Amino acid sequence: MESANLKHHSRLRRLTLTSWHSPGADHSWIDEVLSTVKSDVLCAVTVKLGFAVRGYSAEPVHSLFDELRHSGLLKHIERVLSEIKSFAKLPDGSVCLVIDPTYYGSPNQEPVRIEMGDDVHIRWDELVRGEMAQANARGVLRLVALIFTCLDTLTDATSSTKILREAS
Repeated sequence: MESANLKHHSRLRRLTLTSWHSPGADHSWIDEVLSTVKSDVLCAVTVKLGFAVRGYSAEPVHSLFDELRHSGLLKHIERVLSEIKSFAKLPDGSVCLVIDPTYYGSPNQEPVRIEMGDDVHIRWDELVRGEMAQANARGVLRLVALIFTCLDTLTDATSSTKILREAS
């Protein structure tokens, strides 16, 4: 599959890339797309990794972390951020890396995001800051884990409360 080419979008100010994760997923398109950015006015980049969970287990997120480390995706993104001119002047906190767990109880049910716990946030922080040391040193990284309260009855997705937790 051919990745998008953004070289003709010279006035691009914000870029959000979202990838759905499953075991063995290929996220290499993310750094391929980033490497095509040719904008002098870029001020924000968001990379969001979503994944499905069943039950109240954090196992899928730990699997994602293992695959990210093994695939080298974060190191590839780091390389693009340091080599491509469009990313040289990004302001502090402008590269946002997001993990987004979604619970699916049954096929007819609305998705509900579930709480992952502090260990997931700590591991996410350590993984990204370790794999992307240059971007971390430049101060451009912002890490976000979307956390939602678990519902007693998962049929009422409208009553869930959204909480954003950012690691600084």
